[in-house]
Amino acid sequence: MEGERKRRGDGLGLMLALIRDSFFFRLSAALGNAIQRGARESLLVRWLTTAPKQPRGGLCHELLVARPAAMVKRLRQWLAAQVENSFLLRLWRAVVRHLLSLDMVSWGGGMLAFGITLLAVTTFRFLGGQLLTFAGIQLAFSVAAIISGLLSASCREPLGEMLLDSGILSRLLIDFAGIRRSALKVEKAEHGLIIPVTIGILLALVTLRIRILYMVAAVIALLGAALVLCIPETGLLFILLGLPFLPTMLLAAACLYVNAAFFFKWMRGKRMLRFETVDLLVVAFGLVLLLLGGLTSLRPMDSLKQVAVQGVFLLTYFTAANGIRSYRMSKKAINCLLLSLFLASMLGIYQNFAGLENAINWIDEEMFAEIGARIVGPFDNPNVFGEYLILLLPLALSTLLCQRGLRRLAGGVITAAAGLALVYTWSRGAWLGAIASLGLLLLLSYPWLTRLALPGLLMLPFLPAFLPQSILSRLMSIGNLADTSTAYRVSIWTASCRMLGDIWPAGIGTGSPAFTALYPAYALGGAAFALHSHNLFLQIFVETGILGFSVFLLLLIVFFRHVFSCYRHLPEKEQGTAILSLGLGVLALMVQGLTDHVWYNYRIVLLMWLCMGLAIGMSRDDVHKTDLEEEWYEMS
Repeated sequence: MEGERKRRGDGLGLMLALIRDSFFFRLSAALGNAIQRGARESLLVRWLTTAPKQPRGGLCHELLVARPAAMVKRLRQWLAAQVENSFLLRLWRAVVRHLLSLDMVSWGGGMLAFGITLLAVTTFRFLGGQLLTFAGIQLAFSVAAIISGLLSASCREPLGEMLLDSGILSRLLIDFAGIRRSALKVEKAEHGLIIPVTIGILLALVTLRIRILYMVAAVIALLGAALVLCIPETGLLFILLGLPFLPTMLLAAACLYVNAAFFFKWMRGKRMLRFETVDLLVVAFGLVLLLLGGLTSLRPMDSLKQVAVQGVFLLTYFTAANGIRSYRMSKKAINCLLLSLFLASMLGIYQNFAGLENAINWIDEEMFAEIGARIVGPFDNPNVFGEYLILLLPLALSTLLCQRGLRRLAGGVITAAAGLALVYTWSRGAWLGAIASLGLLLLLSYPWLTRLALPGLLMLPFLPAFLPQSILSRLMSIGNLADTSTAYRVSIWTASCRMLGDIWPAGIGTGSPAFTALYPAYALGGAAFALHSHNLFLQIFVETGILGFSVFLLLLIVFFRHVFSCYRHLPEKEQGTAILSLGLGVLALMVQGLTDHVWYNYRIVLLMWLCMGLAIGMSRDDVHKTDLEEEWYEMS
């Protein structure tokens, strides 16, 4: 047996040696090496991978950065002193410490009071005809509260220590939310029934006016709001988790609250706020968006509403860029993005196999009758779902490439689910974006893949034999004007370019109301009506003129240079690859932006700014110097 294995091994080695010595292999390797060498020595690659120098010194730096920063620092120090010594903050700390130090006997009394009062309220409402059945959800809550109160009657441990000893709650509050253990530790347990019993009775009485599920949700929301006020980064994690599933206005409200909480912590001196070239360009684009996109719009009131939402999402970039203050925090953010990606992808796959179809016809049935329905995932449009998927697909693939063990397995599962969902969106623009970003990620991770360039070119004629006909026909239709979708886009692009000839200096303002007010005067046959120009860059040009378009392009150039420079120079390759994958997700979105207005859905706008902010935040120097949680993660 051993001799047979040896002969097989020798045979395989001989076959590999013959392949390596063959003319075709040497030609392919030489071509691949030439491509690598040419890319490394090109001016574009050398410029992209050179670390940009931050401006220091000079009159402009002194007037625009140094002096304003000194004035803001003095203001922050004064405000921090006022807040830290304020009565409200001292009262808040005392109340939190007291609640944490109360033993479980006291809290058990509160649960008994809640359960008994809720049972009385349920009985009263049932006898009064307000409830159809007595054995409902309120009865279940009251029984559970009474049992929990009785079980807690013999426990003298304080609430803070109970939270630390609980495996699930400890992981949620400490590992996920980032609360320090010292913030929950209690030196001495206290006993008192007044506060827990009062809280329990009041909560039960509230159910007379509010459904108990709404009351529970309100209590959880209040506790979450208090937690985010203390630790804004936790709110950022919740936003990353819920982004594909929450409505736009709820996300806007959450972002506004998280941004305000982070700004308040910064004003108190508990957070840092750094401004580099990329950050300044984001500020510049925001100002242009406000001035040219809102105030000078053809429809100022409508445009200002949309600019306000985009402005809140743009500010979340700074929270993400400055909230990533440790390697552990960056891992939490990545895990939240990957988990939400997996859940959204599985929802899309379910839609495909369950036969759920959107009411709107998203495909040319004459050309693509074999495709059928296109999945929309948690969105209402397959193209938007494709935009979401390609923004995060490089991050999932980088997890597969860089991790080991279970994390690699999880990365593979998420990549497969997101890739399959992307196929079922049948979004050609998203496919092109994914091919560009994933191909570049693979080439940068495995440079030897360039040696497959020659075999790949020779295999192109045989590609139809390997790809399903539905996918092949969809890909081959790109640029085919017989497709109604393509013809419609070309007509809109032509009309938008004609419009630019008259409004290029300042644009027309942000949003569909401003666009539809002027577009009909330039519309062509076949596209008499359009809500936008179906091209992100063209749309930004139309809305904010040459200034907004130039600032946006410059922002992208500086951002991508920062990303590629970090990937080349950071010693931690795992961190560098994560930064690269976030940047490549933005690149994929920009590729799809050539064929669609990818900012039409505000959730995609938010996700793009978050990916950019996370990439910049993970590249900060102090993230790579420590893996410890900073002292700012405190309940104060």
